Amino acid sequence: MATDVLVIDYDDECRTSTAEILRREGFSVVEADTAEVTMEALRRQSFRLLLLDPDLPFMSGFELVEHLLEPPPIVMVYAYPMSVADRERLGSKVLSYLRKPVPPLALIATVRASVG
Repeated sequence: MATDVLVIDYDDECRTSTAEILRREGFSVVEADTAEVTMEALRRQSFRLLLLDPDLPFMSGFELVEHLLEPPPIVMVYAYPMSVADRERLGSKVLSYLRKPVPPLALIATVRASVG
């Protein structure tokens, strides 16, 4: 059975608070803080959704998305404005976008809609 959500964020506080909100709502959650940890998690198990902050060290979230051949649905969770060119670069691999700080109810609604 697939884990519901992989939360990928380099900021420990953002990542853990997002994961905790989702766990309280009954979702199964795994956390990752880099693209490398994310790719290892994707090799070990399947996920129904990736919540991805593009601001990662070493390999950005944009590069990670481009690197993944058949990723699960992705929701980008970003703090800084994202250009049209950035959105086009990500293409259809990204299901939707959330701007930080994400209100908990919006986060929960987006995850529920994404994982069914």
